[in-house]
Amino acid sequence: MLQEVDAIITTGGVSVGDYDHLPKLYEALGAVELFNKVGMRPGSVTTVSMLDDTPLFGLSGNPSACYTGFELFARPALLKMMGHDRIHAPILDAVLDGDFKKANPFTRFVRAEIDYCDGRVYARPAGFNKSNAVTSIARSNGIIVLPGGTRGYEKGDGVKVMMTDMTTGTPQFDL
Repeated sequence: MLQEVDAIITTGGVSVGDYDHLPKLYEALGAVELFNKVGMRPGSVTTVSMLDDTPLFGLSGNPSACYTGFELFARPALLKMMGHDRIHAPILDAVLDGDFKKANPFTRFVRAEIDYCDGRVYARPAGFNKSNAVTSIARSNGIIVLPGGTRGYEKGDGVKVMMTDMTTGTPQFDL
């Protein structure tokens, strides 16, 4: 397959369970690990390696963690490989339109519904935000970025939002 594709994206098999074989497979193939595990939620078990000129994206098996890993790492890399120069989703300032009380030492990416009203951007967590939830992915048009080390956020707080439904991006990822 490696001679026929420009990149390989897999889901699942990248953590430390009995059936998580991808990191050892990448090593056996001689791939160079760029990173394995990221200080973020969801998607901490994301791993990315290079086998010659082919990127290997090992994304989490949990749907929302896979989605987050794809949006942050795979999509920009694939857009770059296709020659785009605006590869990152735009980041906007927004007002949180619902509480998010998740204490966490890691940066948290929350699927969100983004609305515009009176010249302001509002971001509301898109329903059930557990790693295995797919309904919040379907309902979202952005991702709220909550820095690590916080005790959660309340409605009305200022937040950053990554706009995932945009067809054109920005040259860099700015928070």
